[in-house]
Amino acid sequence: VTTSSLSINDAKSGDPGLRQTTLGGGFTISQDFPLYLEGTIGYSRYDPKFIASKGDDTLIIPIKWNSLSLTGGIGWDFPLTENKELKLRPIFNFSFGRIESDVSLLGRYLTERFDLDSDTLDFLNGGRMNSYGLGGSIMLDWEHYRED
Repeated sequence: VTTSSLSINDAKSGDPGLRQTTLGGGFTISQDFPLYLEGTIGYSRYDPKFIASKGDDTLIIPIKWNSLSLTGGIGWDFPLTENKELKLRPIFNFSFGRIESDVSLLGRYLTERFDLDSDTLDFLNGGRMNSYGLGGSIMLDWEHYRED
């Protein structure tokens, strides 16, 4: 499992235009019960600059996007050697992601906080999307631990 953090600054403003961070890990329960579990969580915030133009007049529209992703895997270790140092690990993977604009988050907050009917702020509701995925992977794992 790979984790990281990244921030890219906008040269003109000095503010980050992109921030993303992930955190994750994986482990096998035990040698006697070789169930393997892994997972990551990631968050990113992106600030694209949309430019609306009509002839000589331009308008920069600040719309910030937030995304959250969750991934996981469940596998089983099959030893290939007697000492169980070399294992074959098939893994079932799943993922879920959500991206939503600040405007959409604000619309949902206002609707719930002030008990508004959803049609009142309908113009704020289009900026979100969910995604999911299922898949698999196979890992060849060599664990060569020594006390010294």
